[in-house]
Amino acid sequence: MSTIIREEQGHFWLSDVHCAGTEDALNNCTSGGWGNINSGCGINDYDDAGVICKAPGDGDLRLVNTSNAYEGSLEIQYGGRWGRVCGYGWDLTSANVACKQLGFTGAHTPISNMSTRGSGRYWIQNLNCQGSEASLSDCYHDGVGEINPQYCDETSLHDAGVLCKGPNDGDVRLVGPSQYMGRVEIFYAGIWGRVCTNGWSLSDAVVTCRQLGFSGIVGSLTSWTPRGTSRVFLDQFNCAGTESRLDACSHGSIGYPSTTYCSETSNVDASVLCKAPDDGQLRLVDGNGYNSGRVEIKFAGVWRRVCDSGWGTDDAAVVCRQLGYTNHERAATEWTQMCILL
Repeated sequence: MSTIIREEQGHFWLSDVHCAGTEDALNNCTSGGWGNINSGCGINDYDDAGVICKAPGDGDLRLVNTSNAYEGSLEIQYGGRWGRVCGYGWDLTSANVACKQLGFTGAHTPISNMSTRGSGRYWIQNLNCQGSEASLSDCYHDGVGEINPQYCDETSLHDAGVLCKGPNDGDVRLVGPSQYMGRVEIFYAGIWGRVCTNGWSLSDAVVTCRQLGFSGIVGSLTSWTPRGTSRVFLDQFNCAGTESRLDACSHGSIGYPSTTYCSETSNVDASVLCKAPDDGQLRLVDGNGYNSGRVEIKFAGVWRRVCDSGWGTDDAAVVCRQLGYTNHERAATEWTQMCILL
């Protein structure tokens, strides 16, 4: 059947596009058909569909307009361009996430009206972080580039800023894929250094997670890949497990770890897995609908897949029940599981 293209809507090829999200190309999604344009689409540019695709570096943060490393206006990168963060909706929880992403231990205070505005456009506004996010871009916001000029026009002084907590001697941090897991590093004399696994125990790991503010520990590791590049500071920790800080435990001499066990080129980094509040959370990914897909589980702040070795119908039933469905339709050793709606 031929398609009649209305001349006044020759500006468009497609309308009423509906994708499941798994298609490889836009023309594989359902639509009104080539040239069969919805009458609601005029010839104006504001009827054009658009996207902002994720590029390398998207979500990176930096501080500008600052005289020190801990304070300044916050900028975020999207599409290779740096832009401002609107102060509308900016609070301490979001500021904490931003400071931790920048490598600090947290935020002293959020600043919603910086005295010096940035030079770029506003990228995001109305952030609502829960506090457990690994990066600011993981928090809810109104959408990249979706800015209400009533609160943040390009000439306003509504830039979000932060005053981050600078590290103190004895502060610890985890360097890894999330804030809950990674290589243990400790701060002394203005620099971060590694902790050697010589003498490292589960009690030491318990104290580390407690100092970082987590509710418990999942496990302790005696190596971490890739190994750190900073110098090795300490080894021979001997914690009882009740201390509030790692530097309250007995340990070797600062800056002089054992040369036998702790060479700078060896993979001897003490590492921990701290308990995250949402450990065990499930989601279905890349399915044909909201109730089917590959099973992924969250642990230590990181989403990963579940291997299908030994996977069966009983396992599928537990997954569906945890996700709020009444039953499962089928389970297989691929991601064809489908849950039945409650």
